Amino acid sequence: MIYNSVLPYSIKENLLAFKGLRSNEKQILKFESMLSEYTGKHAVALYSGLSAIRIFLKLRGLSEGDEIAVPAYLCDRVGIGLLADGYRLNFIDVDNNYNISPDDLAKKISMQTKALVAVHSYGISCNMPAVKEIADQYRIVVVEDSAQSFGGRIGNHLLGTLGDVGVYSFGWFKPMTAMGGGALVSGNKEVVEGVKRLAVASRDNKDKVVKLFKSMLYVNKGLYFATVVKAYNKISKFQNHRAHAEREKQKNTGMACNFNRIQNIQAGIGIAQFEKIKMFNSKRIANTRKIMKGLSYSPLKFPPDSLSYPMLRLPVLFADYSYDKLVKASRSFYEENVDAPILYPFLPEVLGLDADCPKAKFLSEHTLHLPVHPCLKEPDLDRIVSVTKKIFAKV
Repeated sequence: MIYNSVLPYSIKENLLAFKGLRSNEKQILKFESMLSEYTGKHAVALYSGLSAIRIFLKLRGLSEGDEIAVPAYLCDRVGIGLLADGYRLNFIDVDNNYNISPDDLAKKISMQTKALVAVHSYGISCNMPAVKEIADQYRIVVVEDSAQSFGGRIGNHLLGTLGDVGVYSFGWFKPMTAMGGGALVSGNKEVVEGVKRLAVASRDNKDKVVKLFKSMLYVNKGLYFATVVKAYNKISKFQNHRAHAEREKQKNTGMACNFNRIQNIQAGIGIAQFEKIKMFNSKRIANTRKIMKGLSYSPLKFPPDSLSYPMLRLPVLFADYSYDKLVKASRSFYEENVDAPILYPFLPEVLGLDADCPKAKFLSEHTLHLPVHPCLKEPDLDRIVSVTKKIFAKV
């Protein structure tokens, strides 16, 4: 199976993760220092990118009933998290690049809007200069959600450094992984220090982590490592246990679950992955170009500027397909051992809310996602192209 999103994971990640067990917070501090040096901003590493957004909004003093503008084409977990905190969502339509529309933003925001979440979908930059200009007119704080675009740039500016704060995610299916975790960066040191004070300090459960690494490592004519999938499943199980254990602590702070810091073992993995981000993104760009060139003859549509950014995955617009036909196409890909899912349903409908965002709704119902991750080899890319051609002709 050619999976939709995979990252190379090596011995070094495991070694640095294991080192984190004995380093108190040194791994975390080193990881935050690397983030700060890379972005030119102050940085704090947290439980997830969504946690970073929610903690920052709390720090800004937003409360239940306050309005937050968000793109209608968005990961549903973000919308669900913001609703859980009691915010009122103002849905903004998107452009053909799956990102927030400055024109629709200008029509819908007002002095009642307290914050804006601007997302770089799939790694493609939204029009940050225009978005920021509109937001500044209303003195709205801009959270730049760069969960899918770590390492991408618009001109000479790193994505995540153009808003009032930038947010990154290091989940397994992101541009680089720490097997969970996220970060917030800001040019304002007081903001980062405030986020650190609000975040719950997380502690590694050493007994469980030692068992984890014993299952990952064994000796048989040298040192070998368990498969990435097995390791990920075990770490995920551990992470879930940690989140459950922290829940009672966080109730006392008046905040929702998962507002804790990243852990040492995750920071160790992140340090190793950080050194590879340039290689990861170069491969993503090359793989995107290869696939788009192979499908250039077809009426399939790709987002504008897809060749300009390191794509997390490649969205393909099947404009003439009904939703049922799109589902059938996705299943056909899977039967051909290519993972090409439908990812984002129309967010307002998922949340049971009304919104006038026709472009976002259309894109959510007509888009499949092809793999472009850095683990792909030439035969994989050729197969993705050939299977896409086959299915497009058949469905």
